Amino acid sequence: MNVVRKYGKNSINSAEKMKAVAEHLAAARKPGDGMVVVLSASCYAADGKNAAETLAAGLREAGVQTSVFAGFDPERFPVLELEEVCAAGAAAVVEGPAAAGNENDPVRCGAETLAVIIAAELGCDCEIYSDVSCVYSVDPELYPAARRLPIVTYEDMMELAALGTGPLEARSVELARKYDVRLFVTEALSEDHSRGTYVMNDSNYMKDMAVTGISTADNYTIATVGNMEDDGAAAAELFEVLGQLSVNVDMISKQIQADGRCAISFSCPGQDGPRLKKQLETDSRFAGTEVRLKENLAMISLVGVGMAIRSGVAGKVFAVLRKAAIPCYHITTSEISISLAVDMENKEKAVTAFGRAFEL
Repeated sequence: MNVVRKYGKNSINSAEKMKAVAEHLAAARKPGDGMVVVLSASCYAADGKNAAETLAAGLREAGVQTSVFAGFDPERFPVLELEEVCAAGAAAVVEGPAAAGNENDPVRCGAETLAVIIAAELGCDCEIYSDVSCVYSVDPELYPAARRLPIVTYEDMMELAALGTGPLEARSVELARKYDVRLFVTEALSEDHSRGTYVMNDSNYMKDMAVTGISTADNYTIATVGNMEDDGAAAAELFEVLGQLSVNVDMISKQIQADGRCAISFSCPGQDGPRLKKQLETDSRFAGTEVRLKENLAMISLVGVGMAIRSGVAGKVFAVLRKAAIPCYHITTSEISISLAVDMENKEKAVTAFGRAFEL
């Protein structure tokens, strides 16, 4: 059975780990099975070699016939050559790109996305080996009682990844869903891979749960621009300025004031709030408006495909906040998520309260 395996920098960052991965791959491979291994370009590499050549040398020492593919455009890779390697029961080691852009960017594309594309082309599963053993319902560092998720739907994993949580790239999950590539996430050098997580099509197991997991993000600001004309033009000008300043906004809402004017609120990264306020206060188009900032906030998102078929989840969220005496400054929803902003000092308290309430 052919399979695509992906390893990143955190799982292969030394000569010892590279050797251990080569030995594991050689031992786990059944005779006649083809195998494609995708490495991030940032993985460990021996002197004079890239990461793919280093792993290939280890596989050959272990008796595995291996070919190396590196330096090609991820959008135009040699599918036929990879198919020939797999048909011959050999291994292909592919050096993919390092994660593009800022590592905190939830839509970054790197070797993992390339691995999913190759798996889709070859019609096989894709295994993602990282420094975590599985996908958890909540970050265990915030909520030690977090459960291992044996199965996660593509929809839930996409939402969690887009919100910045979990071991997967949002783009890779999007493509896996589009081409029905089953993903398996587990720890690279663990002796027990049975505790990993499958990411796959809708599952009744997951729909039995109203909330699958919780994602968090730090250092956010809620900006509110009040006393604006409710004519559409003012809002268009506001978001034109946001675009010019390259401010990434989320959780947008609009409120009609008693005098018929309006206020528009949205969340943005914390460092963007003050420069946006300064820009609006010096722009003649926004004379007479009031710009307020609520800073140092954490964004907490509850995610679950079960929300789409259950009522009362939002009510329970507010009941949990009230019982825990946690103020909430902004909230937005989608079909499968509820996101809210709380003070950073209340982040862990809120995550714990929601984890217990929704049995995560």
